[in-house]
Amino acid sequence: VCVTMPTWTEVGQLLGAACILYTLAERGSQDARAAAKAKKRKAFGHDPETGEADIGGARTVECADALEWLKGSPDGLPPNCVVITSMPDFSEFQAENWPLDRWKDWFRGAAEELMRQAQPGTLVFFYQTDIFHEGEHISKFLLVHEGVSRSDCVLRGHKVVHFGATDNKRTTTASNFTHLSIYEKCPVLPMEKACTVPDLLKRGDQFWKRGMGVHAIRKVLSWIREERPGVTTVVDPFCGLGTSLAVANMLGFDAIGVDHSGRLVRKAKTVTVAGMRLAAQKGRAEEDRA
Repeated sequence: VCVTMPTWTEVGQLLGAACILYTLAERGSQDARAAAKAKKRKAFGHDPETGEADIGGARTVECADALEWLKGSPDGLPPNCVVITSMPDFSEFQAENWPLDRWKDWFRGAAEELMRQAQPGTLVFFYQTDIFHEGEHISKFLLVHEGVSRSDCVLRGHKVVHFGATDNKRTTTASNFTHLSIYEKCPVLPMEKACTVPDLLKRGDQFWKRGMGVHAIRKVLSWIREERPGVTTVVDPFCGLGTSLAVANMLGFDAIGVDHSGRLVRKAKTVTVAGMRLAAQKGRAEEDRA
């Protein structure tokens, strides 16, 4: 049998053809991956700032009084959850002519009830901004701590969420920072290391007047995802527009929210970080044109 060896020219041609086929296959694979990403982003929304898709954990939002909802749960809050919430400000009760002391008592009681309904080992994050009323500086961190101290819990950390410039003279009574306090219900195990969430956090985008900062909540939940892999659900009993729920879904958590306002509940059921950001950009553009 006579076997003819290919010439170097023919070998080069074969290698060239193989390279072309490989390039086409790789390009097709890249196109397929890009199409899959585009489909995912279309389905769940896409955050233009972080490049992340809202990957669509399950979400349940109920219209109810938060304390009645908490007390009405026979087994308390669900297991494998983390709570992130911002309890209502005094200004939200002034329409009902509540005196300040009554609101303070309610605030302490709400914090206490929330901790009582948490399962052992559950982390609860309170996101609260101080207020001034008739010359009095009212520390919401202090009110939260007085309330939760009535239940079996420990303080795991106290962070500061900052917004605005530093070192500037204050010109208003409004605070430029928010307390982010972290409590654990009946710790099952001692915390072997400190919470690595930064002590000073940027707030990031805030999409409504009393809303939480997206960047700050994203940092907290990213830490939860790394340090508490068993956590599957984020609960916010005072969810408002649903910023915490949207960030939770974006990071792959299921989310449960409660609010007494039917209008806010309707929005909280479908809101996404990408949608809020685009709406804010549209609003700023309209203001610029005005």
